[in-house]
Amino acid sequence: MECKKLITARKNKGLTQKQVADKMAMEQTTYSKKERGLSPIREDEWMRFAKILEVNIEDIKEIRTKKEEKKITN
Repeated sequence: MECKKLITARKNKGLTQKQVADKMAMEQTTYSKKERGLSPIREDEWMRFAKILEVNIEDIKEIRTKKEEKKITN
């Protein structure tokens, strides 16, 4: 499941995936996978994304079902 709220917040802040990835100390491809829902986002990463994007964590965090989470991690 694509993280539409995260993508919107990043774009609203005027940042590229590369810029956010650099601030997170990760590769742009890793960040892209997280945005596209192909890689799980840990709780600490949600907190860092919120800080970088200057939003509340609730504003960007997607609610996923256990089935969706399992699909990502397998």
